[in-house]
Amino acid sequence: MKGSSNTDVIHHSMKGEIKSMYLNIHSGIELGAQTLQLSNQYYDLYWEGIIYYPGIEEGESSMKIFLDGLLPRDNGNMILKQVSGLRGTWTLFLHDRAQDIWFAFSDHSHQSFMFFTNTSVSNSFLRLRADIPDKTKTDEEALLCFLYSGYCYTKSIFYSDISRLDYHNYLEIGGSKIVTRSKKLPDVFAGKIIPGSFVSTLEPLIASLRNYNICLDLSGGTDTRALLISLQHLGFDFDVATYGDQYYSEVQIAQETAKLVGKDLKFINLTSRDMNPDDLLLAWRGCDGLDIALDSYKFETWRRKLGYTLVIGG
Repeated sequence: MKGSSNTDVIHHSMKGEIKSMYLNIHSGIELGAQTLQLSNQYYDLYWEGIIYYPGIEEGESSMKIFLDGLLPRDNGNMILKQVSGLRGTWTLFLHDRAQDIWFAFSDHSHQSFMFFTNTSVSNSFLRLRADIPDKTKTDEEALLCFLYSGYCYTKSIFYSDISRLDYHNYLEIGGSKIVTRSKKLPDVFAGKIIPGSFVSTLEPLIASLRNYNICLDLSGGTDTRALLISLQHLGFDFDVATYGDQYYSEVQIAQETAKLVGKDLKFINLTSRDMNPDDLLLAWRGCDGLDIALDSYKFETWRRKLGYTLVIGG
């Protein structure tokens, strides 16, 4: 499909075991089932997730602006400038064809991840894990950290060879080397206070996502209720949903709140009868091997069947 600025956009639907983006310094890039690609005469861009400039339509439209702003044989400064304005939950690879250099980025809020070894980069921990010959040789400190806290706060992610990219940094891949560099992000606590309300700040962000079928998590907490009122005030079309015991106070508050704004709360009561042994493996894979959030996995699977394509949580 042809677009402006001599760009071609390609939507890939890959078969086989590869489910995410993967770059090896020897064999090149492999694309996942959800990978999107956009190219011009200088660069190849691959991304997954929700990515946009505020106020610009998510995905292809924002990525064309990203590519159009790059110079040939860029030294990295313009790339960092273009990346710094992106929002959403995303990972991307950028290939400078003239210099044969790759760049790998994840979003600025640590919602999506890049993982790397000495020879490979991927937005999937499980994809890099597949390259490890002996999967029983785990990093003891990382494993203990996960068992104690439910999260890997260590530099290594279960294996000493696999690291998670800090969102302040990006990877430069070229000349058979993978080098970590700083994104040079501004200090959010040192900047000036931006005038305007929470609602006015939210408007350009959500405006980029109008083409999605949106479902808002609604609980008894103030965060989700603030988002509910804000989205309602801005005139966005969305549904609300929650799960749990219908007699639990969080669920009852969510039901009452939804009723007050004229929304029909989508609700599922997940019990042990809804779980089976295979769900544990599916949830583990769904969490990319980093967690086993069984209830959340079942909830999101249920919402996907209802046709929702974007979930907003507080």
